[in-house]
Amino acid sequence: GFLVGLTAGIHRMTALTGASAVAGAVATTFEGLLGGLVHMKLAGRPDRLMTKKVAFATALVGEILHMGIVLVFTHPLSLAIDVVKTIAPSMIVANPIGAALFMAVFLEREREQDRVAATWSAKALHVAEKSLGLMDRGLGPEVAGEIAAVIKEETGVGAVAVTDTTRVLGWAGIGGDHHKPGDPIASALTRQAIDSATPVEPEQQDYACTLSQQCPLRSVLIVPLQVDGTVLG
Repeated sequence: GFLVGLTAGIHRMTALTGASAVAGAVATTFEGLLGGLVHMKLAGRPDRLMTKKVAFATALVGEILHMGIVLVFTHPLSLAIDVVKTIAPSMIVANPIGAALFMAVFLEREREQDRVAATWSAKALHVAEKSLGLMDRGLGPEVAGEIAAVIKEETGVGAVAVTDTTRVLGWAGIGGDHHKPGDPIASALTRQAIDSATPVEPEQQDYACTLSQQCPLRSVLIVPLQVDGTVLG
């Protein structure tokens, strides 16, 4: 916090002019220090640190401190009083409200990310639950087609393919007229995922179907299927 405030203070000194430039630089530095101290005090309690109330209170105290520093460092005193009269209402009211609103947006974004993560985790568990029983019969073409259909249904994507390390075992969704079970793996991206044992998600403009120019697929996510560290497809 102190370093952030100091950086802003140096900017105030070098980029801005006026009778209150020095006061503004000192105040900004101390406000950064205040933010750092609040963080250190509540670092072990993120549930208390990351709140709208703390953001509002910290900004409010910081702006009041700012006005005091302006009165001390700006001369003559009459000029300092005029400056404070001009800037105090907006800074003391607007900045704390702005800090609280920023925190509210941040917290809502965090909650939304948690909701999305929970939704997809539930989908993944549901897919796993449905697929495990199928895979007890082995990863053959019939089972692969059923697994592809389960994943497509749960995720809502356009198409799902299941392969072994050399050929397509099952397909569900659009593009099935030319992506057919039993065909050899035609995509270099799929080979890359299998060989590297890591997921591959190319940029949209990087993917082009090698089997048909009319293929409706425009983006893909390729995830290797591994058992005990061995890639099976």
